[in-house]
Amino acid sequence: MSAQILYFPSNGRTFQSTPQDYPITFNQVEEIREQSRWSAKIFKDNSELVTKHIYNKLRVTFCVQRLEDIPQQHYEEALSLIEQAREELWDFNGFIQDLQKLFAINILKNGDPWTPNTKTKWRKNLAKQLPERPDWRALAREIEGSTS
Repeated sequence: MSAQILYFPSNGRTFQSTPQDYPITFNQVEEIREQSRWSAKIFKDNSELVTKHIYNKLRVTFCVQRLEDIPQQHYEEALSLIEQAREELWDFNGFIQDLQKLFAINILKNGDPWTPNTKTKWRKNLAKQLPERPDWRALAREIEGSTS
């Protein structure tokens, strides 16, 4: 590909650029912004923070001050970096959901019987009416004793 040469006759210097050196277009900037915002929505409450950090990663990676300054030749790479960030955000979000589930089961439930299961087993195995204010732990122990 031949380079375009621009002459500035007033000072005799030349400036050489190629189409790849041109900054990305307005539509490409908007696509980068939209993809970044869409990726950040995974973190509902912190989506603005995540978007800012995706933008920062792009500025640092491509050594530019603004997204608008990303060279045309790096547009696809920028989209690829956003996709990679999205995958990392999904992975992290899944990890957090697993932690929340473990917290609910191991800390909040803390070994207590699951009342819907206990109620079903009580009625099925013992064919008794539940007391008005059941002691769920005692009922679970009684069910376990009757099924063993």
